[in-house]
Amino acid sequence: MMKNIFVTILLLFPWILFGQSFTNDWIEYDKQYYKFTVYEDGIYRIDYSALVDAGIPVSSISPQQFQIFYKGEEQYIYVEGTGPSDSILSPGEFIEFYGEKNTGWLDTAWYADPAWHANPNVSIYTDTSTYFLTWTSSGQTNRLGVEDDVDFTGYVPADYFLHESRQDYYTNYSGGVYWKTGIGNNSVPIYDSEYTETKGWFSPSFTALSPFYTSTPGIHNSGPNAEAKYVLVGTNLQDHDVDVTIGSGPANNHTYNSTKVNKLSYNIPLTYLGGDSTAFIFTPKAPGTDRNAVGYISIKYAHIFDLGGASAYKMSVLDNQISTKSFLSIANFTTSSPCWLFDLTNHKRIKTTINNGVVRALVPNSNGEKECYLSSETSTSTITELKGVGSMGTAKFTDYTIIDPDSAYLIISNEKLY
Repeated sequence: MMKNIFVTILLLFPWILFGQSFTNDWIEYDKQYYKFTVYEDGIYRIDYSALVDAGIPVSSISPQQFQIFYKGEEQYIYVEGTGPSDSILSPGEFIEFYGEKNTGWLDTAWYADPAWHANPNVSIYTDTSTYFLTWTSSGQTNRLGVEDDVDFTGYVPADYFLHESRQDYYTNYSGGVYWKTGIGNNSVPIYDSEYTETKGWFSPSFTALSPFYTSTPGIHNSGPNAEAKYVLVGTNLQDHDVDVTIGSGPANNHTYNSTKVNKLSYNIPLTYLGGDSTAFIFTPKAPGTDRNAVGYISIKYAHIFDLGGASAYKMSVLDNQISTKSFLSIANFTTSSPCWLFDLTNHKRIKTTINNGVVRALVPNSNGEKECYLSSETSTSTITELKGVGSMGTAKFTDYTIIDPDSAYLIISNEKLY
């Protein structure tokens, strides 16, 4: 029987495969690509020696030609060694960029309803991202714009920035929608094989009062209301009745049925927040075993320019309403080396100065909120290994779309199928 099923799959697979929508249009099959991995958000560097060790012909590539791709899009990079007299990369020079861990951005496409993916910030499968380095012989390449204005004369320091404090939970896996077979202790859950609501990673399930905490230091009391978010899901089939209290605020009640994803968001006064941390307290109240879990909690709030000893920090900077740039004067940032502020929204690398332990920078306005990342050079990660894609040492992708589907098969097998 299993052999018959396997043969049927093989017969259908070519038409299934070639009927899919591909997202590989960023690949140029005559170019070489070298892959490397990233599993944390932050600033990364690929230095000259890593490129040489990978077998990349650095001596024949202009620094202006390098490109990095992620999620099918060319990334914005900074290349040390791109001045008028720099025709090739030299020892000590590097490629620098902001890298991100893998999230659930691709997993979401598997759900019939994208809202069913409870926490797109967490991948079901891996937190490791794969990036691809290549180079081009023509056309424009994406580069971080360098902002080197450090004349602070006439600027008034900004009062606060916006910071999101977030806790993602991924210790317990839920298979999603299920049915029960059997009776009592002999009952066995049968999970839907599709990507259904509540399929993914969550906190451990709870049936009684359960607090979850996120840090909220450095509150600027004159800032706007905070934005609180959380995801609450049911992990058994009964009706649910849950009160949720955020800090010192009133309870928010949620009633829902079975394995459902609830994505909630509230604007709350800053006075609700705690001093160093704020609790989200979940209290199930339904009769019987009211089993729930949490996907994440987060609070975005106004934060003073004191970073509490951090050596890397993400912040959202607002436009200056009376000038063309926002003046940031940042205290308590740990660095024994130069540091840079990266405007991730507008792709800028902003020079800073350090005076008596205070980091200062000017961030150009952009008609909106800018996600920025402050990083010291000591907190910058180094990519030490790059590997060519493909086989036979070509570092080139194989274009499977040019293979005749009537004669080309990809066979996926396992001994248990026989």
